[in-house]
Amino acid sequence: MATFSIMVCASHYANQSNQSALRFAQAVIAESHAINGIFFYQEAVTTANRYNHPPSDEPNITQAWQTLAQEHQVPLLLCITAAEKRGIIGPDTHPQASMNIADGFQVTGMAEFASLAIEADRVIQFK
Repeated sequence: MATFSIMVCASHYANQSNQSALRFAQAVIAESHAINGIFFYQEAVTTANRYNHPPSDEPNITQAWQTLAQEHQVPLLLCITAAEKRGIIGPDTHPQASMNIADGFQVTGMAEFASLAIEADRVIQFK
């Protein structure tokens, strides 16, 4: 059994990369491997916006990530710097600043991802 750390850099609506990351994570779990964390970086931080409401004929990628995290206890980590830059959170870290963040996502920094990557057997990045 291998342990994976996954970094997602693409927006949930710009291309297929974010959805490919989700499918990869589901496949890793189905093969009885472990995921120690999924880090949303750059444009991927928009995935964690609680106000994402896609049209009914499109998949709700935010909800799909939340389901994966809840069912398999996989941490969904949101880069604080990228989230601030894109207006997902405010420049402070008060609880009110996190109101735009969907349930299940945790605000953290690149250092947290680096720690997870060191502990993982494989690090996979989706751009």
